[in-house]
Amino acid sequence: MTDDYQRRYEEHRKRKAEAIKQRPRRLTERNPQRRSIRVFEDRDLPKESLDGIVESARYAPQSCNRQAMTLKVVRGTQVHNLLAGGEGWLGNARLVILVFADLAAYKSPIEVDFMPWLDAGVMLTTIAYAAHTAGLGACIVNPSIRLENVEGFAEKFNPEGRLFCGAVALGYAAVIPECPEKKPMEELVEWL
Repeated sequence: MTDDYQRRYEEHRKRKAEAIKQRPRRLTERNPQRRSIRVFEDRDLPKESLDGIVESARYAPQSCNRQAMTLKVVRGTQVHNLLAGGEGWLGNARLVILVFADLAAYKSPIEVDFMPWLDAGVMLTTIAYAAHTAGLGACIVNPSIRLENVEGFAEKFNPEGRLFCGAVALGYAAVIPECPEKKPMEELVEWL
């Protein structure tokens, strides 16, 4: 005969095992659940989640393994009125990860024109999915800096003169939007 503690422990283990079974395991199962979050709760993010997100970004694929990206983690209130893409909502994000590219890592002029943007896009997407996996909300932010803020942004966040490629807002989702309609697979993919 088991005591009350043992019975509760066994029930807890069964509930936990069932919850784990219900959790999506594959990226193809997680993708439809991810949303771009623009309304965040006013609570701090766990350090271990942030460490995991940054670690995921470190392993994001980069062209020729250049590792040209640099991340700067700031409070949403520090950049909400500087970036054109974040007006009206970015300030309530707990943190924003700014992504910069060191152009010296790219060799030819044509690489400089497009490869930093591709590398940053992969890194931004990796960060967004790592946040989703950690139970946080994320939204990739347009890298446009308001004209009147270009110098102030450079002084405060980019004294190195790197290329600012974008940002990801992070926090606990206060509002989860409905999934927008997606185009049918036959319009997306052409099998040759």
